[in-house]
Amino acid sequence: VLQVRYELQSSFMYQGKHIRAIVYIADFQYTENGVIVLEDVKGHTTKDFLIKEKMLKYRYPHIEFRRITEV
Repeated sequence: VLQVRYELQSSFMYQGKHIRAIVYIADFQYTENGVIVLEDVKGHTTKDFLIKEKMLKYRYPHIEFRRITEV
């Protein structure tokens, strides 16, 4: 499956203002030996991506995450 969305933090209200949810969009999702696998292809990693990667691993520990980078 392509471009699957995962919510990392729900939206909320703060001092009367709506704060948008934080989402991660995986490049690829598939099942391998009964385990959900997410793959993300990156030419280079950004600070935002590294934070989202940590949040994803914390919120969805049952999912295997694979980052593919250029060699």
